[in-house]
Amino acid sequence: MARVLFILVFSLISKVYAFNADVEYVKPLIPQVNNDGKVIGQDGAYSIGLNGESLWLFGDTFFGNKNSDNTFSYVGAVHNTASISLGTKGLGEIENITYKKDSKGYATYLLQNIDNEDPKKLKLWPGHGVQIEDKIYIYYSLVEIFGTGSFDFRHAGQGIAVGKNPLGPYNRLTYEGSTALWKKDQPRFGVAVLKGKNRWIYIYGRNEKSPYEFKLVRVKEENISDINSYFYLSKNEKWSPIIDEAITLFIQGPAEGSISFNEYLGKYVLLYSRVLEKDVVIRTANVPWGKWSTPKTIYKCQQKKPDGFCYAAKEHPQYSSNKGKITYFTQVDSSCFFCSLPDLYKIEFKK
Repeated sequence: MARVLFILVFSLISKVYAFNADVEYVKPLIPQVNNDGKVIGQDGAYSIGLNGESLWLFGDTFFGNKNSDNTFSYVGAVHNTASISLGTKGLGEIENITYKKDSKGYATYLLQNIDNEDPKKLKLWPGHGVQIEDKIYIYYSLVEIFGTGSFDFRHAGQGIAVGKNPLGPYNRLTYEGSTALWKKDQPRFGVAVLKGKNRWIYIYGRNEKSPYEFKLVRVKEENISDINSYFYLSKNEKWSPIIDEAITLFIQGPAEGSISFNEYLGKYVLLYSRVLEKDVVIRTANVPWGKWSTPKTIYKCQQKKPDGFCYAAKEHPQYSSNKGKITYFTQVDSSCFFCSLPDLYKIEFKK
């Protein structure tokens, strides 16, 4: 009997983890300072594949000038930026990267605070997004600053911005007079966005209080700007317009991540960082709503300082090749508070 149980358990594990993944470090996503926006540090690094190019979305971004001894001097910071890179065939190099810049040539805001918002008290952090026809939709977080410490911030709602040109301008949508389409006590949708079948867009999010429940909502492409047209995954794989009926996909959901369909694996792939475990993991599923497998570690972080941690891992599937056998992800090492940049890694899956 014990042998039979072992075989059954091993069979189940094999079905869940029917692959191995070799991970190789490639390079920093951009060179420090010697880049189009004079960026010395940034995080986030979501990407949206467009027609022949990619829009990259970043959170807190620090910029400065290069010194004669190849060091750099800090000049300032903004809380969200974006860049465009040409080409989506392989990611050995990112060519012709172009930031949205201010008049002095420094990377500057993509998403703008409106008149009654103080950018020193309310940040706008871009999440993931999607292109639908000639428009780009970005899900973003409103983040309230309540102190001077590095972690003195809290979630204040979630919104959607829409624009026609990748580097803006973007219009922040409102509902009942507020840009927070989802309120601070509701899931932060936009952790990952997936274009599904039959013109459905799937948007993943998590509650910002422990145990960080991971949720799912979907909307038809033509209704993406209408918050009342969103349907939440509820019991028995039904879809409800009532957010309180949303079920939990799993707990300890990621703050950032990516979801794509990998043709080589024949699975939907969710990739993200686990900060406490200091690793990058993958979950797989047969359909966008799961059931999702338990996390499989594909990479153990090698942070530059013992007290550092790795975060913000996400895949960039528009650069994949061989039907997804080869793909790429980025992550950020926290070891340098204002001078860390997203690092680029290559994955080769093996079944």
